[in-house]
Amino acid sequence: MRSQSLDWYYDLLQRAPSKLGELKSSDVTNTFLSLPRSAGLKVLRTLKFVRVNITDPRPYRASWDAIIGSIIPGVSAEEFMRRLENAKRDAAERIRRKSRRATAEWLLLDSPSERLRRRHRALTRFVDPPYWARPDVTQQHSVEPSLDLTAFADKNAMVNVNRVSVFVAKSGSVFYPALDEMDVASQKIEGLATAWDFWGVHRVLNESHAFDDGNRQAIDWVDDQRSELL
Repeated sequence: MRSQSLDWYYDLLQRAPSKLGELKSSDVTNTFLSLPRSAGLKVLRTLKFVRVNITDPRPYRASWDAIIGSIIPGVSAEEFMRRLENAKRDAAERIRRKSRRATAEWLLLDSPSERLRRRHRALTRFVDPPYWARPDVTQQHSVEPSLDLTAFADKNAMVNVNRVSVFVAKSGSVFYPALDEMDVASQKIEGLATAWDFWGVHRVLNESHAFDDGNRQAIDWVDDQRSELL
């Protein structure tokens, strides 16, 4: 959390072995386990102020596998797909594409930017009047637009779920502070929400952020999400 000191973090990094390239978590863990008891307790006490942003696609894949595995009783998703591959390859390919898309969409719907969008929508959308009070009773409710997965397509036009996970992980530092401000705003709103109620969210989203330049596409996606929400 931004209001808390990061001295413990830099202390661990200074004690960790100096290596070329990325510092692995095992190096830091071994360093922590070798600390004197008093120093170790100091680090442990700070962990309640650390937000961990987990973007793991495996639970979403497991949910999809459970759906596929329920088609034929006693047959797992893996066995079902193997049989389908042998019987009808094009149908198996369609299901694989659908699996990747569903996993990516579920992952994105749980992302901090989508959660921020849904909270704002919930606080600002008017309650629908009864159907008989509407000007046109035949008018259908607007359908929410589907998530744009263009940025996550590979060279075969299939959704790359791991790319979604990486992009969402990088977005945490931008959107979680805005979610905190949205929580503050929601507690203060009385009556209909106005733009002024969300000035704190707007201020945080406008703050600049520093990223390493290792994945330009991910940074561009995060910036596009921020611009759209603003």
